[in-house]
Amino acid sequence: MQDKGITNPSLEIKSFTKEFVEKLSYMPLDEEIKLENNSFFDSKGNLIAKIPVTD
Repeated sequence: MQDKGITNPSLEIKSFTKEFVEKLSYMPLDEEIKLENNSFFDSKGNLIAKIPVTD
């Protein structure tokens, strides 16, 4: 059996993914993306997106 949410992510994750990909599509292809503390930052330290984390 499959775990719930694995093949059909929550609406929150779907929304995050759509927003994140849209923001990346406007960035230069050679832009460095950093992942720190569940957040994505560009090379200048600007926040791109925060991963929705549920406890």
